[in-house]
Amino acid sequence: NWAMSVSSTARSPLAEGVMRHLVEARGLSGRYLVESAGTSSWHNGEPPHNGSISIAQAHHIDISSQVSMAVTGAHADVFDLFVAMDSQNRSDLLEMGIPERKAVLLLDFAGTETPANVPDPYYEGGFERVFDLVSQGCEGLLEHLES
Repeated sequence: NWAMSVSSTARSPLAEGVMRHLVEARGLSGRYLVESAGTSSWHNGEPPHNGSISIAQAHHIDISSQVSMAVTGAHADVFDLFVAMDSQNRSDLLEMGIPERKAVLLLDFAGTETPANVPDPYYEGGFERVFDLVSQGCEGLLEHLES
């Protein structure tokens, strides 16, 4: 199973870091390839936002070496699942030709008490809240994948 998290340089690197951490902690590293990407090339080659790096480090997860890349329709044959942080990113994936069955929202796996979309930490949620939501989503997604 392979998964790619998709959004901006703040949320998807956190999701990649959290998911990799969970996968490694459960001894599943050989089963999953986890990457993150944006739906545009706006931030290509850039590291994650400093706020994301800091909140990840506070939870003993290092995302500082990640470098942003853009997802393209060509990735549809490489990854089994595209995990969008919000509905706009999911729509962007579908427009790129990613099959609907492969494009999911992360917080669909986080339980009923969460919003539909991971908020933008700059304007809506703050990095701690975003980290908590991403963690809930990644935990639920991994449980779903392993069931």
